[in-house]
Amino acid sequence: MVRASQERFCPVIPFKKIIFAAVTIVLLMKRLYLYVLKLFFGPLFATFFVSLFVLMMNFLWKYIDRLVGKGLPMSVIFEFFILSAASLLSMALPLSVLLAAIMTFGNMGERFELLAVKAAGVSIVKLMRPLIVLILGFSAFSFYYNDRIAPVAMLRLKTLMHDITQTNPEFFLKEKVFVSEIPNYTIKVERKNDLNNNLYGVIIYDHRSYDTKAGIITADSGNLVSTANKAAMILTLYHGYSYSEMRNQEGRNYAEKPFRRDSFKQQIVILDMNTGISRSDDKIFSNSSDTKNVTELNLAIDSLRKEVAGGQTVFREQISRNLITRETDTSMVNLMGSYNDIKPERILPSLTREEQNRLISLAIARVRDVKTLVEQRIEGSKFVDSQLRRATLEWHKKFTLSLACLLFFFIGAPLGSIIRRGGFGLPVVVAVLFFILYYITDNIGRHMALEGISDVRVGVWLSSIILFPIGVFITYKATHDSALLNPEAYKLFLKRISSVFSFVRNTKRN
Repeated sequence: MVRASQERFCPVIPFKKIIFAAVTIVLLMKRLYLYVLKLFFGPLFATFFVSLFVLMMNFLWKYIDRLVGKGLPMSVIFEFFILSAASLLSMALPLSVLLAAIMTFGNMGERFELLAVKAAGVSIVKLMRPLIVLILGFSAFSFYYNDRIAPVAMLRLKTLMHDITQTNPEFFLKEKVFVSEIPNYTIKVERKNDLNNNLYGVIIYDHRSYDTKAGIITADSGNLVSTANKAAMILTLYHGYSYSEMRNQEGRNYAEKPFRRDSFKQQIVILDMNTGISRSDDKIFSNSSDTKNVTELNLAIDSLRKEVAGGQTVFREQISRNLITRETDTSMVNLMGSYNDIKPERILPSLTREEQNRLISLAIARVRDVKTLVEQRIEGSKFVDSQLRRATLEWHKKFTLSLACLLFFFIGAPLGSIIRRGGFGLPVVVAVLFFILYYITDNIGRHMALEGISDVRVGVWLSSIILFPIGVFITYKATHDSALLNPEAYKLFLKRISSVFSFVRNTKRN
């Protein structure tokens, strides 16, 4: 009897029904995920090509002067377009993800599909799962592209632009910026006059010589003109100095002459431009930071840091050698005796007028040499520091561009579910506003990093730091069905604030 009652009350678990329900839910979710992916891919491809076209037009507007009136064949122009598109693809992908996410979820909201999905117990975050996996794949592809493909495209684009623009190379020169577009030279000008091609405050680093370090030429002014056949540029410099650190055959510095300084009233520098569309070697721009991958940038950063540390040691040795001791100045040693016992008040009265003049002349020459070393060190350190900052910035930029795809998706998808508008109307306006915010903050951070105003990491990650909390806030509002863009909600909020102020004002009166 007891056994019969136990069997009567033993629950029967409907395993077949549970398995059938689970399979049904999985199939329905799979169908829903496929439907969301299908809705997403259409706007993604359309907005990607539109974004790429807009970015290319902006790029071509900057460099249209280099193409007009050159008589270029169609193959070269086509190659220029392809390379420019390849270099801008990493920027077009985040913008297309933002537009596609807003349009996809905006269309679903406009057709009340989001309302039906929420009624079935599926949250916005769960609906976004397949797209999150897809965007993670896009981010990985973006990083691979920025690391492996974009540097090669940028290298070939720079080489092609160099070959195209040889007839007007003064276009490269920018005020107060080190420019390395001309092969074997790095040039900086404080000011230039485009009407007569006059340059002022010229600094040139000559990288051609192998028996010396990079030579440095400074001049008060100069003039840049091209030859008749456009094969070279003639740079005439006025009132300046040229410096070079000499080496002996074993590669060691000369102890008695660590550097050579020549003054000139006029000096002519021939800049070989390799005119003609005959292709130049890509290696002439291989040292540029935006043409390197992560591994090459790591090596470049380590090398530049070692150069900074080694330069400080060499500078101390040069100062010590030129200011304190110099073996060739035996005449000064004979006049003053031991360097450790230098006392001007004791030495000068004991010398004749001729010896005093000679000693003073030697001291003035020594101070001038040290001043030249200091000026050379300052300019050299500025150049190395700018190269180090640029290399570090490009290293971080490869990660920020890939992360931008994810950030823009978490802004676009929740925002589309909130505004509930599809098509190319309001979603495009909102997406463009967010992209302008990203573009402006990215450029501000980039300039702050390159100019040394802020740390490079802060500057290059500034746009991501600003967009991340915005994405978190919009996603939170979308998951909680907050009326983010409902004007009635803002009116109610303002009424509450005004009522609080009215209450405080009445309290003070009473």
